[in-house]
Amino acid sequence: MTHALADVSAALDAVRRRVARLAPARGPRVSDFCARVRDVVIVASSSRGGSSVFSETLRASPDLLHLQAELNPLLTLAGLHPLDTGGEDDSIPAGTPFDAATLDRELALDAGHRQTGPVDLDRWASDLAWRFSVQWPERAWAVDDLRAWLGQAWATVLPTRPPEVGLPAGALAAIHLHVIRCARATYPRVHPKLWDLDSATIDPAFPALPPVGPPGGAVIEEPPFVTVGPWVRATEATLDRPFIIKTPSNAYRLPFLKSLFPGARFRVLHLTRNPAAAINGLVDGWTYRGFHAHPVTPPLQIEGYTDKRPTDARFWKYDLPPGWRDVADQPLCRIAAHQWSAAHRHTLAFLDTHPDSLRVRFEDVVGVPSIRRATFARIIDWLGIDTHPNLRRVIDT
Repeated sequence: MTHALADVSAALDAVRRRVARLAPARGPRVSDFCARVRDVVIVASSSRGGSSVFSETLRASPDLLHLQAELNPLLTLAGLHPLDTGGEDDSIPAGTPFDAATLDRELALDAGHRQTGPVDLDRWASDLAWRFSVQWPERAWAVDDLRAWLGQAWATVLPTRPPEVGLPAGALAAIHLHVIRCARATYPRVHPKLWDLDSATIDPAFPALPPVGPPGGAVIEEPPFVTVGPWVRATEATLDRPFIIKTPSNAYRLPFLKSLFPGARFRVLHLTRNPAAAINGLVDGWTYRGFHAHPVTPPLQIEGYTDKRPTDARFWKYDLPPGWRDVADQPLCRIAAHQWSAAHRHTLAFLDTHPDSLRVRFEDVVGVPSIRRATFARIIDWLGIDTHPNLRRVIDT
């Protein structure tokens, strides 16, 4: 059976228009961002290769720039979805036409680092309105609504703490759950279990929750959705810091990404993981309630997947590697193995001619304290940054 991506072009175009209207409310940004960034580091890995855990550790350092989540939604907004490019997978060859102004704007509005000081609720609300727009693309989300919901959430969760004091550790999930409750009251399709939150946190807050289903149509941000908190946007003064970009599909886009930042040193941190662990993680993820990436037609018939999650049959999960249609009717374990091997084959092919790289084993990132400290010491030295106390604290935890 030959599968193809479902045509959700109209939904994608609608979200692009909504996001463009949100841009002025998100405040100032660096102009010509892509041309002015000086150091880009791509974390290249397979899906379920440990890149999320690894990047989460690096986010503790304010001496690095990150995106608040994955790169994929920004590429989609800039006309780089496979439906726009005429491609059949997640690869983007260098020279592919796209909306450069939109991508530059979205990167500049998203790149930065976590806020550890006073909280700007207006800025946070505008970021949440953008995030809801790509998480729930069937509906328009107004900044004024998110601002009101966020203010209510802060007053409920932190009634005696002014935003000027900052967000305390552990409060983000509770605030986000309150915002989700407000959003759900206006749009019942919003389901808290499509966020990256523990069920033990969700269940007491939503005791009569119906079962969670797959997304309604177009997918711009792949669930489980991120919970974004206060964020410090990149400025002209911080553009020389290493800009870390983590998205497994980037393994198929490395030449394109290099061309996107013409004035930057372009490096690859190749994160590897025991193949059995990574492939097993993919198999588990395909049968989990999230990770829907691309609606396809006709519905998939995959042994080990659609027999366990028949309601998800019209969604391909995780990255869409070149050659996916050739394996789409094989058992899930073979599809997972193809996703793992394709990501690393493409990364290694790029590194054959672009050797500015560092290879790190995920097992060492999460290993015993002595190995973990030594591994991060090597990474920090390669990145050329100091060991910020916040980063040291996370490494030692």
